[in-house]
Amino acid sequence: SSLMSLDRDFMTYTKACQDTRQPLQYMCLAMNWQIVLNLRGLSTTNRRTVLSGDAFDERIILQRSASNKNSSDLSLLQLILKRYKLYAALYFGEWEVACSIGMSIIDEYCKKLPGQSGCIYVTYISGLAALAVSKFKSKEKKYRRHGRKCRNKLKEWADRGNPNCIHFVAMLDGEYDASRGMADTAGKHFEVAIKLAGRRGIVQDQAIANERLAESWLY
Repeated sequence: SSLMSLDRDFMTYTKACQDTRQPLQYMCLAMNWQIVLNLRGLSTTNRRTVLSGDAFDERIILQRSASNKNSSDLSLLQLILKRYKLYAALYFGEWEVACSIGMSIIDEYCKKLPGQSGCIYVTYISGLAALAVSKFKSKEKKYRRHGRKCRNKLKEWADRGNPNCIHFVAMLDGEYDASRGMADTAGKHFEVAIKLAGRRGIVQDQAIANERLAESWLY
């Protein structure tokens, strides 16, 4: 099956990273693999955003960090780990978890890894999650402000020619309007995001946009 083929690919490339002594690349691939396993219910914990299973165990990084707090490499790994946990929170719809992680790392991540593609995704997920939770948080203005800040940063990158940000801008525009009870305009933004993601073949983002559109009708 395609999932078995994916497992074989992950196994091949993680082993290649180990054989060529590329620990950072190995860790990133292993985290990615574990997210795929979590989505298939193959985790050793019942907490879906905890990356623990046959491919990767996040406790390794946490234990190393506790014993060696001065390592810049470990600090970077912690940031990357939180980024992958952010992905898991997005795909499982755990918006409060995503909001907490995103707001805690966005500034440091983009400062330490400028120009890295992860900055786009951290900004997008952090903003989307903040707007999503603003619907049921007492300090909703704080979360909406953060969501708009993320949206404006993505718009800035899109205006500079980054095509990977365009559908995210539409997504956050939709979520912002949805958080204010403007279902009609929110729907239009989400439909734009669905079309843009679909044209580029980014099916996971297209799926999230469809989910957020459906949620906006229920809010």
